[in-house]
Amino acid sequence: MKLNQFLLFYYFATAVSAAGSHRCKPRQSTAASSGAAAVSGTASASSSTATASKTATASSTVTASGTATVALDSASGTAAFIANGVHNGIPPNDFSAYVKGTPPSKAAVQTQIPDHFFTGIKLQNARGGQGNLPKPSRGWMYGKEEYKNRFRAFHSDYLTTRKFGGNYTLMLGNLFGQRNKTSPHPGDGGDWTSWDEFVTTICSDLIENDILDGLDIEVWNEPDIQFYNYTPWLQVWGRAFYQLKAKLPSKVRVVGPGLAKPPADTAYWTKWLDFIQKNGSVPDAYTYHHLLTDTDPAISYPIFLEQLSSRHLPVRPVYVNEFGGPAEQKPSYDTWFISRFERLHLWAARANRESTAETTNDYLANTLARKGDTYSPTGSWWVMAYYANMTGTRLHTTPSKDGDFDVFAVSSGKGIGSTKILAGSHGTINPYRLAVTNISSKGYPSSGEIDVIIKEFSWNGLHGATPSPKIYSRTKTQVKNDQVSIHFSLIPFID
Repeated sequence: MKLNQFLLFYYFATAVSAAGSHRCKPRQSTAASSGAAAVSGTASASSSTATASKTATASSTVTASGTATVALDSASGTAAFIANGVHNGIPPNDFSAYVKGTPPSKAAVQTQIPDHFFTGIKLQNARGGQGNLPKPSRGWMYGKEEYKNRFRAFHSDYLTTRKFGGNYTLMLGNLFGQRNKTSPHPGDGGDWTSWDEFVTTICSDLIENDILDGLDIEVWNEPDIQFYNYTPWLQVWGRAFYQLKAKLPSKVRVVGPGLAKPPADTAYWTKWLDFIQKNGSVPDAYTYHHLLTDTDPAISYPIFLEQLSSRHLPVRPVYVNEFGGPAEQKPSYDTWFISRFERLHLWAARANRESTAETTNDYLANTLARKGDTYSPTGSWWVMAYYANMTGTRLHTTPSKDGDFDVFAVSSGKGIGSTKILAGSHGTINPYRLAVTNISSKGYPSSGEIDVIIKEFSWNGLHGATPSPKIYSRTKTQVKNDQVSIHFSLIPFID
């Protein structure tokens, strides 16, 4: 039996006030605020009605500046939620005791953030090292007791992450305690005594506490910021890589370089690649950040592949372990990044705005709001939760030609609810078109009329609570040539 309903949930990330009113208005009756879109065939939603005026249309009343596509008949691997990771944002057990300077004596799974916020996003990866914890938990450089306290906090985060099935990346430099270019570095003046003892100690502690399964170790976070030039950094990398490989089981991966900027023709990238080619210290997975609004994973990753190829270095898993700068931590950008990472098969972790112990080690990387001891989702958490429920087979997609509008899609078979699509823009105000092709391959009619339902992800600022996505409008649209088209415009956020 053919279906007569096809539900397009347009989750746009409009700015809202605490009371829920819009901070920004559509530019025209067919406009939608910049944000994320999702196509689904959920029967339970088909009876819902619109809660606000229409902001997108299935007609061609808006001239699109680009088109993103989803081919329902073309598979592209299995969905695995590879972009649902967080950089920091998980409090250790008894977090308030760490902040007060009286850290607990044992590590345990944290209970401060309720479990359903982790299970709801199917957390895949977490990364940390307990940066910004105050005295007496500042790391090895400040004495062995301060190292033990910081290690215990990391151990708690590892236990929490593993409880929910995720892998954990330890930033080794954070436990050493170094924070900036002016801090003492390992090997300063040719003296490696303290560093060597530190590595021996932490490897012993990892083994003794059975912190091995699902563990990656990143030698240093952002060495292109933390070191005054690449020469001492390369010495640290080459030494630490072989120390860790010699002292730990092979199931513990050593990853890097952890550079703050994505692959490019810069000194830190080219010198590091040249070094590992000659030194043999090729990491088990490559890591770097995407934090600058003028960078694009779809551009930087091909550059990286060419850099590897020209040096005959192996292609290995890539983990973008901090993505989304401060201006990009909104639902529309979240979905744009997810779409990019899924197409490129890049694992990823959401970045974290951090300056204090609390902002570094709480709020689940800015996806939660908190009032007292009570946590609530932000718009970004709702995006991650929707993404986590996109199970089944990934579908072939293409972004808009300008790259500012992108889409991720999955199918779990045929019928209502079997196809889900998530799309978003990278902060653009241009009009775009979403074309869903070959819909009859999933049991939908190849001609005639179907329902289009539009929903929204709200945005209420950093750490601002938002309700679950609501139906925004519902329209009927024509199916032409086995295809459904949605035209809409985008407007910017107002913070």
